[in-house]
Amino acid sequence: MAAQKLTRGRIVQICITMAVLIAAFVLRTIEYRDVQQVSCNHNQTCKLIYGGNNIELSLNSIDLQVTSDKSATFSVYVNEQKHTLTDGKLSLETTSRNIVLNDQSLNFDINVVFSAQ
Repeated sequence: MAAQKLTRGRIVQICITMAVLIAAFVLRTIEYRDVQQVSCNHNQTCKLIYGGNNIELSLNSIDLQVTSDKSATFSVYVNEQKHTLTDGKLSLETTSRNIVLNDQSLNFDINVVFSAQ
């Protein structure tokens, strides 16, 4: 590549490119989410501790049970549908084996995968 004179337009282009890259890295750093992957056995209770909450999940045939020992603020996503715990408990019917626990205040996601048996 031949050496070229550094023009005002080229300096502006370099500065804009650098600003976009720096903004992208800063935004990605600010929006970082802690994602945990947990594997559980079908027809057995899976116990987790996160953010001071003792969480129990169990999936028996099509019945999903989620309980928490504290008044939980997290949401449970099954097939991308949001469900919330009432008095620390959630019970629903599903055939999905992938469950996502999400807490906006603690900034975490837990992906729970139940193995088929």
